[in-house]
Amino acid sequence: MEKLFLENLLPAWRLYEVLARHTDPPVPLPPRTELLALEEAHLQAPFADFLKALRAWALGRSLGDPPLPQARPLEGGAVELWAEGFRPYPFAVAFRGENPLYFTLRGRTVRHSLHISRRGVRFGREKGVPVPFLSRADELYAPLVLPLFGLDLPGGFLGEALRRGLRLDFGKGVFRQEGRYLHVDPEGARLRLWDANAGAYREEAHANLQPLSEALYALVLEGGPLYASLPEGPLKEALGAGDEAALAAIRAFSHLLAQGYAQALRALPEVASFLPRFLPDGRRLKATARALYAGEARVLPLPPAPPPEDPLLAMRARWDLLALDLSEGLADLLPLAPKPFPTPRGLLAFTPEWATLLP
Repeated sequence: MEKLFLENLLPAWRLYEVLARHTDPPVPLPPRTELLALEEAHLQAPFADFLKALRAWALGRSLGDPPLPQARPLEGGAVELWAEGFRPYPFAVAFRGENPLYFTLRGRTVRHSLHISRRGVRFGREKGVPVPFLSRADELYAPLVLPLFGLDLPGGFLGEALRRGLRLDFGKGVFRQEGRYLHVDPEGARLRLWDANAGAYREEAHANLQPLSEALYALVLEGGPLYASLPEGPLKEALGAGDEAALAAIRAFSHLLAQGYAQALRALPEVASFLPRFLPDGRRLKATARALYAGEARVLPLPPAPPPEDPLLAMRARWDLLALDLSEGLADLLPLAPKPFPTPRGLLAFTPEWATLLP
């Protein structure tokens, strides 16, 4: 087989590199300046030698064997780069010189596949396309791949599938869209929405799948991709059932959790790195040097009170009682009761009223 050199594959390699650095967790690659020097040294060497150098770099730092791509020549002087072990989905990209020819994405089945070229997007199937797959593809691949082929799809892959009226597989049907959460019920043509920042729930009933798809398309155009990852806890079940009592309970407990986190930050700012990304009601947590934000609102801690004689026991009892008192409907809040933060200075116990390092 014809040997391929790195200089023949640079456009395809550049795309791989950007995707590799943006996936979660990122593929272990050298820092940008170090990688550029490595590329320069291997520019006219076989591509396999360049991959060996990258693999040696990662293994030498105990970072594991990275899912590096392979390459092959195509007809007419084109080349293809494919990354079989890439996550979340393997992909292949082909170039002729600087001109991109195609990009393919493949998951577990034919339904989990896309083919992108200057002609547009071709889906693996015209029905049963999994929405979590399209959403993940919109999150990582679409921002880089669509502009490469000059494609302007404001709703990404999911929006394009909705626009064409493809039959989609919504799985469990609950998705996150920034501070908004939605549950899609295709059989009942219903859409349930929870605005985590506002603490507001609403439900839309549609005549059939066609207006439901149109409403979803409008939401995707307005708010961007839908994500299958959600906060831990009963939010998914409560929203899927339209259980407003459970949503209110989750909201109330989340408010107290936020006050507890604010109290902990006041006592020891280093705990910022231990905070969860989301509250159970779906609001994103963000700690700055001066404040804690839950969604768009600043969290104001209660006036600090002196800790009890047995802070660990008092913390457990306080949160368990709050969880039991507030649980409603499908919301079992007891598993959400927080544990002390394991800080470098020791365990930090906290409630909405006080926070202290354990002796």
